[in-house]
Amino acid sequence: EGLIFETSGGGNNYTVIGYEGTAKDLIIPSKYNGLPVVAIAAESFKENEIIETIVIPDSVKSIGESAFYECTSLKSIELPASITEIASNTFYRCKKMTSVTILGNITSIGESAFELCEKLGSITIPDSCESIGEDAFTCCYAMRSVTLPSGLLTIGGSAFTYCESLENIVIPAGVKVIPGRAFFRCTSLKTVTIPEGVEKIEAYAFQTCKALESINIPSTVTVIETYAFAYVEALKVITVDQYNTVYDSRNNCNAIIETATNTLIAGCWKTTIPDTVTAIAEAAFFGNESVSTMNIPESVTTIGKSAFSNCKGLYSIVVPTGVTEIAEGLFAGCTRLRTINIKGDVTRIGDGAFKETIYLEKIILPATITYIGEGAFTNATIQATIYFRGTAAQWAEIEGADASDVVNFTMNGKVVFNYTGE
Repeated sequence: EGLIFETSGGGNNYTVIGYEGTAKDLIIPSKYNGLPVVAIAAESFKENEIIETIVIPDSVKSIGESAFYECTSLKSIELPASITEIASNTFYRCKKMTSVTILGNITSIGESAFELCEKLGSITIPDSCESIGEDAFTCCYAMRSVTLPSGLLTIGGSAFTYCESLENIVIPAGVKVIPGRAFFRCTSLKTVTIPEGVEKIEAYAFQTCKALESINIPSTVTVIETYAFAYVEALKVITVDQYNTVYDSRNNCNAIIETATNTLIAGCWKTTIPDTVTAIAEAAFFGNESVSTMNIPESVTTIGKSAFSNCKGLYSIVVPTGVTEIAEGLFAGCTRLRTINIKGDVTRIGDGAFKETIYLEKIILPATITYIGEGAFTNATIQATIYFRGTAAQWAEIEGADASDVVNFTMNGKVVFNYTGE
């Protein structure tokens, strides 16, 4: 009672196109007027606030996009073996749904299919499924476990973003790309298994997976994009398979190094930077709040922007002699940073380089500086002492030294000129 049907298949069957009833527990019949019910149309139950459970018969072969979109009272559903695809937005924001049973050999899960199913605790996806769409499980906050099918080939971007209860994940061997934000902010994720066969890890793939303690990069991975492991503060073990031709973790350094360029692209609080490394890449330690100190060897001549940004536990740092530029946002948000010693002939300090270094007490700057970028000291402490290796006249010649944030930074602190110590 209350179901609305429409003939389909040339009048040989029926499709459910709506519901005007009041029952909380709904059973869709396998036949209507003597003809089979073969489909549930797109948006047919959209924004229904009454239905709590629904039984779908084996006669139904397809469920349209957004069919149960924002059915905010729906608690559980069983998809029959006849269903081969879960369309985009099918169960979007079914915020009380705790259980989904998939009986069939589905081949795909569409974009945002289960997005904002906040109470969905677990799901087992059949091995027949080859693709999971973008945002498919975004904001499934309660999901503690998910079994990815052995036949899976593609995972969409942000597929498991904000699955904050998810504790472990095993990537199937057929997946070639771990896409951008795939597991972004899975804050309880402790273990990740990346198999041989994965070739690319895109930007932000595991950003803010704060509980992740170890990562192993297999031999087949040839591309790791920036910020892939940003804000992974518990990370302490990083290894790269010895047969990987693009990356290595030489000397058991607990870091990922691009072999050809000797560039450290991702590190952790247990990283020991080898003296064969010549560059630290953009965002290499971004947001790693467990980093308290880091010995940068004299071999390093380039440090990319935001390399240590938001390392809130970083206490002191020495920038080696060969580095000639303090990159944009390099130490921004390092709120516990007390001392910085820039040893080399640095000429430029980039925009926001020391932004929000609120406890900075001492910074040693070389006389070679000619430019201080916009917002370099915004919201930095006003109690620090700058030890400048040049004269007052040289300080006055620095482009940007008269910017408001620099003036505020030095006004209540002080500048010591002609400094010769360490």
